[in-house]
Amino acid sequence: MTTDATALITDALQHLGVLAETQIPSAEDLTLGLRRLNFLVETWSLKRLVQGLETFANATQDYDLPDGCAEALGAALAIRIAPAYGAVVTPEVRELARMTLDTIKDANVSIPSVRVDDGLLRIGSRRAYDILTDG
Repeated sequence: MTTDATALITDALQHLGVLAETQIPSAEDLTLGLRRLNFLVETWSLKRLVQGLETFANATQDYDLPDGCAEALGAALAIRIAPAYGAVVTPEVRELARMTLDTIKDANVSIPSVRVDDGLLRIGSRRAYDILTDG
C-alpha cells in the first residue's frame, strides 16, 4: 500500500480522538508523530518483524508499505503518542494494534525444512528404526 507519514499520523490521532475525521494534524503534531513513527519503524526493524520497512524521511513522501503495515503502524503509533496528548487508548485500538501486528508476524513466519542424510536412515545394510511404524 502506498501512503505517507501524514496519513499514518492522522490515523493515529483519530484513533485517540484527538482529531475528528475532517481535521488535519498541526505542524507540531506531524513533528511529534514523525519522530515517534520512525522510532516504531526502527524497533520493528530491529525485531525483524517486517521486511522492507524503512524510516520516513518526511511527512509527505509516499512510501510503498508491505501488506498490512499501514493499519498496524497507525494503531501502534496511537499507543505510542497517547501519553503526549493525555489521551486514553481504548481497548478497541489496543486490540487493533495487537491483531494487525500478529497478522504481520504470522505472515513473516517461515518454517525451515530439515534435510536428513540418507546415511542416517540406515544402520549397516538395514533400515534404521522408524518411530512412526514401530519397526
